[in-house]
Amino acid sequence: MLHLFNRLKKRALLALLLVLPVGLALLPAAAWRSVGLGAAMLARPAAAVDDLSRRLLLSAGLSAGLSDSSPDNPAAPAADMNIYPSDQHPAAGAPAPAEDGTGGTVITEDMSVQTGLIDGAAVRNKTGLTIDCNTLLQGDYSLGFEKNGTPEVLIIHTHTTEAYITYDTGYYNAADVDRSFDERRNVVTAGNQLAATLQAAGIGVIHDTTVFDNPVYTGAYDRSAVDIARIVQENPTIKLVIDLHRDTVMPNAVTRYKPTTTVNGRSAAQLMLVTGVLSTDALPNPYWQDNLRFSLHLQQALHAQYPTLTRPVDLTTARYNQQYNRVSVLIELGADANTVGEAVYTASLLGGVIAGM
Repeated sequence: MLHLFNRLKKRALLALLLVLPVGLALLPAAAWRSVGLGAAMLARPAAAVDDLSRRLLLSAGLSAGLSDSSPDNPAAPAADMNIYPSDQHPAAGAPAPAEDGTGGTVITEDMSVQTGLIDGAAVRNKTGLTIDCNTLLQGDYSLGFEKNGTPEVLIIHTHTTEAYITYDTGYYNAADVDRSFDERRNVVTAGNQLAATLQAAGIGVIHDTTVFDNPVYTGAYDRSAVDIARIVQENPTIKLVIDLHRDTVMPNAVTRYKPTTTVNGRSAAQLMLVTGVLSTDALPNPYWQDNLRFSLHLQQALHAQYPTLTRPVDLTTARYNQQYNRVSVLIELGADANTVGEAVYTASLLGGVIAGM
């Protein structure tokens, strides 16, 4: 606890030195949110606290009502974390930087579905609602792709600057993880591979690489919602909307897990499908059951081909902009300690399975 408190105190001091005077009034709330996050992590020492779970915990403390979207971290990224020259692709095996003491340990962790499988699918239901997944899994499933070149899939990244690491050494430096504007090492590079795999199968893809989480992180879902609604309206042939993210899994303040498996002899980032089941009069989502049905069948298809590639489907009390299209899914592809190469490889596996649905 003392170590974590000292880290938080240093970060708060650094923020005080760097922010503009107009932002000083906001610091106490931000500091309290950071302390609350640390307490939540320490209260569950045996469990990894993933990025979505932490955001939902923050939401419970910040809002008495139901939130329309995943709560965002209010702190904007301080700067581009890219440490690579413009002519060097980070997946090409650049040498790892020396450990500089600013980061911590990376632990490779198998987070795949181990128990509770129903026909190759499993869920982690955090909503408190009773949901009949068995019925949704019944029967065959098809997205009915025409494969005629018209746009049928939209790929978007609400948290566009979420980045992967570029080396696999068992440690990380603070400057080499978290966020980057470099599309060769953030989630856009995984989106590019996913789009290319789908296009190779004849499926038309729109890949929106707009940066929604900078210069401010808060409100990213509101901003991406505008693009999703517009693109879906302009392209009625779209059958699937994918909001592609990457996760963060930390059991404590300095350790990062990288959910990883081996597929055909290659290291691959494990992925998690996320479906929001919130639907109220004020915040309707007429498609949440369609979205969940797709997530369950996609996990089932992935499990059939790559049994250790997926984590349980995550059900949360949110919408994640999934109310704009009959079939939508949020995908956490790997975590910040996964390498670019692992994420890109998984994107190709994922694209191949979706193309066959």
